[in-house]
Amino acid sequence: MTDALVALAKGDRATAAALAQKAAVLAPSLINSGDPVLLAAFARSGNAALREMGRRAAQRLLATDAGHPRTLLDLAVLERQDGHLDEATTLLTRLLGGGQATPEIERAAAALKADIGDEAGEESF
Repeated sequence: MTDALVALAKGDRATAAALAQKAAVLAPSLINSGDPVLLAAFARSGNAALREMGRRAAQRLLATDAGHPRTLLDLAVLERQDGHLDEATTLLTRLLGGGQATPEIERAAAALKADIGDEAGEESF
């Protein structure tokens, strides 16, 4: 899985997806563990198979902490990449209303929410 993350960081999405799939077969606990690093990387991967692995990690993470700001932000990024703008906006609204996020996460969430609003063609969200 580390090799998959390295390949992803280098921009080699195809190799990253293949390595992650192999790791998931060899050690399924990696995907089922709810690893926040995998969620963050796979949410931004640009690869549908990796995003699906990220979605599974998010489900595990949210099962233990439904309002975790970083998880909500990463899942919103994933939803946006999948074209689910309403779901992404709902997650960001939940994050911004939770009062638990650091200023850095709040800024990132507000910027993402504004970008989604622009993509959706709405003047305000």
